[in-house]
Amino acid sequence: MGQINEDVQEIFNYNVFDFKTKEDFILYLRYLIITTQIELDRYKVYLRELDKKIKDYGLEKDKHVKIPTLTFHDFNDKLRSLSYYLLNMVGEDKEGIISYKRFRKMADEMSEELEFELNELEEEIRLIIDQCSNNKAWCLHLSDITLNGQLQIHNKEMYRKIKNYVLIHNNPVEIPEYDYYEGAWLLDLQRKSQIFYDTTRKVFQHMKKDYSVLIEKSIRIKRKVYENRKYVGIELE
Repeated sequence: MGQINEDVQEIFNYNVFDFKTKEDFILYLRYLIITTQIELDRYKVYLRELDKKIKDYGLEKDKHVKIPTLTFHDFNDKLRSLSYYLLNMVGEDKEGIISYKRFRKMADEMSEELEFELNELEEEIRLIIDQCSNNKAWCLHLSDITLNGQLQIHNKEMYRKIKNYVLIHNNPVEIPEYDYYEGAWLLDLQRKSQIFYDTTRKVFQHMKKDYSVLIEKSIRIKRKVYENRKYVGIELE
C-alpha cells in the first residue's frame, strides 16, 4: 500500500504546464486537438447507437413506448460522462487543467510578446465557451438550486403540498425506482446530446484554425491505428 501511495503522489507532483514559447502553445493545442477528437469520435458512436435503439423501439412513431430503465441509464451515463469531459476541455479556466479557454487566455496574454496572432474569436464561439464554463459547474455538482428546481417544477400550490408532505412523512426516506421509462426520455436525450455534439464541434473547428495559424500551414488530421494499447500505470498487488 505504501508503494501505491508513493506512485499516486508522483502523479500529482508533475509541474503545471508552463507557456514560455510559441512552441509551447503548439504542443499544448496539439494535445488538446488529439484528445478532443478522440472524445468526439466516441460521442458520435454513442449517438449512432442511440439512433438505432430509438428506431428499434419505434419511438419516432410512439414516444410513449416503454423501455427498460437500464437501457435509458446506459445511454444517459455514457453520453453524460463524455459531456462532462468535453465541457472541461472547452470551458475550464483553472490553472493545471487543459482546456481551450485556458489556451486562448494565455494566448491573449502572450501572443504579442511571442510574435504570433490568432484570429479573434467569433461571438458565437465565445458564447459557447462561456456556456461550457458555466454548464460544467451545473453538471459536476449537485447544488441547492437543483433541489429548488425539483420542488418548483409544479405550480406554487403543488410545491407547498409536496414540501409539507415531505416534512410530515420524513421517515422512511423513499428512493424511487422505475422498471421502465417512457420512450420520450430517450428522444429528449438524443435531441440534447446531438445539440451538444454539434456545438462542441464548432469549438473544435476553431481549435484547428488556431493550430494552422501557429504552424503557419493548414492542419492535417491523420488517423494512425495500433493493434493494442499496452497498460502502463500503477501496479496493484
